[in-house]
Amino acid sequence: MRAAFAAVAFGLLLAGCTLVGTDKSGGSGPVITLSLGTSDSRGAAQDPAIKHFVAAVADQSDGRVRVRTSYEAGAEGGKFDQHVARLVQDGTFDLGNVPARSWDDLEVEGLRALQTPFLVDSDDLVDRVVGGELAQLLLAGLDSTGVRGLALWPETLRHPIGFGKPILTPADFQGVQLQVPYSRDVHATIQALGSEPVWLDGADLNAGYAAGTLAGAESGADRSFGPPAIITADVTMYAKIDTLVVNDRAWDRLPGSARKALASAAIATRDWLVKARPREAQLLGTACVEGKGVTLAGPAVVAELERSAEPVRASMLADPEVGPTIRKIEALKADVPTPSTTTKECRSEAPAADIGTPIDPAVLDGTYRTTFTEQELREAGMDEQSIRSNAGAPWTITLAGGHYSALEDDCTGTYEVSRMMVSFHFDPTVKCSGDWTAHWKLTDDGVRFQDVQSGYAADRAIWGLHEWVRLR
Repeated sequence: MRAAFAAVAFGLLLAGCTLVGTDKSGGSGPVITLSLGTSDSRGAAQDPAIKHFVAAVADQSDGRVRVRTSYEAGAEGGKFDQHVARLVQDGTFDLGNVPARSWDDLEVEGLRALQTPFLVDSDDLVDRVVGGELAQLLLAGLDSTGVRGLALWPETLRHPIGFGKPILTPADFQGVQLQVPYSRDVHATIQALGSEPVWLDGADLNAGYAAGTLAGAESGADRSFGPPAIITADVTMYAKIDTLVVNDRAWDRLPGSARKALASAAIATRDWLVKARPREAQLLGTACVEGKGVTLAGPAVVAELERSAEPVRASMLADPEVGPTIRKIEALKADVPTPSTTTKECRSEAPAADIGTPIDPAVLDGTYRTTFTEQELREAGMDEQSIRSNAGAPWTITLAGGHYSALEDDCTGTYEVSRMMVSFHFDPTVKCSGDWTAHWKLTDDGVRFQDVQSGYAADRAIWGLHEWVRLR
């Protein structure tokens, strides 16, 4: 809850900002606390950037300006980022981390060029776009929208990601659903390729995959949720670039020193991301280690897909506000060297299709428990968000006649057992996902799953790291 206050030190009323007493760093005057909204959760793709920014603001202001982050601030459905943008526009949040793609639904034309199909397709080009004069032109598109753009932050290149099987050819796009966050231009590209863009999450995502109607998603190579993923690495539809924005009224009422701290921290975070963020080759390598699939469509198919999306590009190019910016990005692209690294393909570590002749699943009946440390989950290749969700607290599961349940969550599933293997499937109506198969062995104290096959490092770690100790 925000508190009303009288501005005593700066002589200004900071609408939407909070004074929280004296400066703990030893300076004079009250401390200003600003709120920042993001649709991301803790540990998600841009969380490191947000944390870097928060620390940089405190450093640049000698502790007199602090930023409090509200995670998962988006609404339900595919327009979660637009919801965050509106909350910054109306002053509910002072600052916001909003993907550039989201603004086209809010009548902002100036950032649309970034979503031109197949235009921004390399990390090096992204670096040129966010770090040069063009960035100021792009951010100027936010003028008169109630917010001011402080910086463009790079994130990931966006690819088609197949669930269970790859999306490799134009035919694979035809008549299927792809999970895509809302953007007018990105949706137009997906539709031009022949697919239906939808937003399904949780149980709906699993049900769509189980029914065979949801073929995959538009996402980055760092995707860490949903059904088993296979990334088509050489089909790059656009690059996800985020905007860091501040509410106009909050900005206008801030003292000059606070404005300088925010602006400097935003640019410092951008520069840090340009140098330190994982590059595409690293993300694809990690995807292989985690058990995701990485594949290539080939130059001929990429060219065919680009031709399919050409009407979208032509329409954007004809726009008097968007077209000139596209030409500027094309000029930058012409000066960017073609990446010399070769993408390494790898097969998804999908569950085995056949475990052999089933036997009575009651052989595994019982209630079992185990725990994990953050360190061992990290060494097993699990992402930070999953580590925080699974480390420390015990996992207590019940296996009963082919049916699975867990004490710590509402997820349920079924499994089949053969003499040597078990094949596990979460129910399509629950939020959990991640089918797996493994060899099993009863021990004196419980059961051990070995050689776990799954498209996710998290599942391989959770089921295969430790013996599950029988409670009853």
